[in-house]
Amino acid sequence: MLLDRYAKTAFDVSLLVLEDDGAVLPSALTAASLALADANIEMRDLAAGATVHLVSETDDCQKGTAPSLLLDCDGDEERVMPAGSAVVHLGLCTSRGSVCLLHSAGPLPIHSFEQMVLLAKETAEAIGAQRSES
Repeated sequence: MLLDRYAKTAFDVSLLVLEDDGAVLPSALTAASLALADANIEMRDLAAGATVHLVSETDDCQKGTAPSLLLDCDGDEERVMPAGSAVVHLGLCTSRGSVCLLHSAGPLPIHSFEQMVLLAKETAEAIGAQRSES
């Protein structure tokens, strides 16, 4: 938001999640961004989000194989994630390329974290590009 254009103004965005079918945090970020744009609030950019899950080798894969990266799982897939899995939520202001949300949970090795962030960033950029076309 261009805060200098809204001196002494407080914006309060409330979201009510009626049904969680996965990736609720980046979906809420995208919805809030679009709601502000729809209300004609001047902003530099719109936000888009993505979620990447890491399923560790001890839980889902055979020993010696690499952990699996899962992109934007639905609610059922998220609910059955094995213990020891990790998740990264990323929000990106797509035209500026700046990160506006980064949240992770679970055990994340550095190399896997970098892969997850890059995959989420590429996905958010693709969402932003598709949104610009429409």
